[in-house]
Amino acid sequence: MKYVIYGAGAIGGVIGACLYRSGFDVTLIARGNHLKKIQSDGLKLVSADGVEVLNIPTVSHPNEITWSDTYSIILTMKAQDTAAAIDTLQGLVPRATPIISGQNGVANEITASRWFNNVYAMLLLIPATFLTAGEVIHHVSRKSGALGVLDTGRYPFGTDSYVDTLCRDLTTAGFSATPDAEIMKLKYAKLITNLNNAVGAICGFESDTKNIYSRLTDEALNILNKASIEFDRERETQKYTLLGRAEVSGAPRGGSSSWQSVMRGGQIEVDFLNGEIVLIAKKMGLDAPANSLIQELAQKTIRESLKPGWISPQEILEILD
Repeated sequence: MKYVIYGAGAIGGVIGACLYRSGFDVTLIARGNHLKKIQSDGLKLVSADGVEVLNIPTVSHPNEITWSDTYSIILTMKAQDTAAAIDTLQGLVPRATPIISGQNGVANEITASRWFNNVYAMLLLIPATFLTAGEVIHHVSRKSGALGVLDTGRYPFGTDSYVDTLCRDLTTAGFSATPDAEIMKLKYAKLITNLNNAVGAICGFESDTKNIYSRLTDEALNILNKASIEFDRERETQKYTLLGRAEVSGAPRGGSSSWQSVMRGGQIEVDFLNGEIVLIAKKMGLDAPANSLIQELAQKTIRESLKPGWISPQEILEILD
């Protein structure tokens, strides 16, 4: 099996690096200075176990790959970039190519399924940071547990022999990866967990946002329950205990992927996290004021190039009240 990691940021970089150093055939797709740095100097993987530089084949576009039916594609770009990626792949790869969504949110699989026949959903628990071109920081140690949790199943449900192969390869690379026929229950649970991502990007990751997160969560739980959407928060929470979390000397863990996006001056996937709750509510003729406000403030942060901390959690709560 050959793996193409489409979007070699924090998550894609870690997955690709761990598979590559375990002997698997891996190609990264990256862009900008990150691409140039990897191509010239290799991908620098920093973890609690030390620093490794891996010369992983890296391209700027899928058309630079000679495709065959031995390839799988793991999508690891942010959700707002998924539609463009699928459009690009349509004219290049066979429709039967396995497409794995190693992404937050629950809309990526839907987008891929409109064209591809074999789409897979992957739970994504990897503590990683990408702030510097050519470098990803992996806040784990192989001595402490799994390098990440990447349980996978067919979308929208079920498993098959491909899932078994993928999970076996990921386990060989050091991840905890279990076939799961009800994987979307875990992904909806992770969606709830991710509702606070944008809050850290707005207020700063060191801010006390627990009261806002409580408002976001209560609202989301109410809406998901009314929509009869199943999720398994207990099982998702248990998965975190498998992670081999560890401090990386000189590189303390920063904020969420949304915070990292703001710090790099990039786009933010709030429309597919908090915005997903807002969308589900709209379909039932309901409002989701807390999640809608966070969506609005996150987009303002990007649009006006504001830095995390420009508004406090207390100010946000006052607006909600």
